[in-house]
Amino acid sequence: MPKEVEIGLKSDPRIGFKAYLSPGLGFAGGTLARDVRILSNLQSTIRDEPAIFTSLLISNRHNNAWISRSLKKIASELDGLRICFWGISYVEFTDTLRRSEIYRVMLDLVAKKAIVSYVENFVIKGEVDPFIVCEESIMESLRGIDILVVNKSLRTYNEIPSLMSLSEQAPFWILDPSRILLDRYPQLLNDPKYLTIGKG
Repeated sequence: MPKEVEIGLKSDPRIGFKAYLSPGLGFAGGTLARDVRILSNLQSTIRDEPAIFTSLLISNRHNNAWISRSLKKIASELDGLRICFWGISYVEFTDTLRRSEIYRVMLDLVAKKAIVSYVENFVIKGEVDPFIVCEESIMESLRGIDILVVNKSLRTYNEIPSLMSLSEQAPFWILDPSRILLDRYPQLLNDPKYLTIGKG
C-alpha cells in the first residue's frame, strides 16, 4: 500500500515523479548539508531550543547510518566479510564521490578488515582506496560475496538473468534501503535475507 500511495502522490504534476517520497537513505554531498548546517546555526542564534534544521541534520545522520546498523545485525565480526556495493558516487549518474556517505561506510568497513568491492555506472574521478576493488561485471561482483548493498540504479541491471536464482545458488544478504530491486524482483520482500528500510 505505501508504494501505491507514493505513485498516486507523484502522479500529481505539482509534485512530480522526481519528488523525494520514496524510502531510503538521507542526503549526501556537500552543498545541501552545508546549507542546512548554516541555517541550523542561524536558527540557534534566534531561539534556544533545537528546531527544524537541527532536527533535520540529526534525522539525516540516523538515516545514513541504516546500512551500518543493518550490517551489525547480520554479522558481529566484519573481518573477512565480503561486501559488494552497487553504486558509490554521492548521487545517481555522477562520476565523483564528493563526500559520499556510502564511501565513508566502505572506508570504515576496510578499516575493520572487510573485503569491499563495488560496481558503478562511470569510472570514479579521484582516488579510491586501494583496498576497495572495482568490479567491471555486475555478475562477477556477486560471486562469493556475503552481502550486497544496493545504493542506486545501475545501467547494467539488465545483465542479471535472475537475481533470485543466483542468490539461491550462492546465498547472500541484500541491503536495499531504497527498494531499487523490488520493481524487478517483488518476491525479494519475502526473503528473510533481503533488508530494506521499512520492512517489517
